[in-house]
Amino acid sequence: MSWVISDTFDGMPSWLSYAKVRGSYAEVGKDAEPYSLYLTNTITNAGALQPVHQAE
Repeated sequence: MSWVISDTFDGMPSWLSYAKVRGSYAEVGKDAEPYSLYLTNTITNAGALQPVHQAE
């Protein structure tokens, strides 16, 4: 959302030719747990996927 102040008021100072106010609002969700983006599986010599057990 924005508002152009210089268009709203007459008699603005000569050194101010354009004035605008902007605002925004945002909400964010929960971030990922630390290390959750690391691989959780490994590939064995036979080519199979083996889960990696992580300490909790």
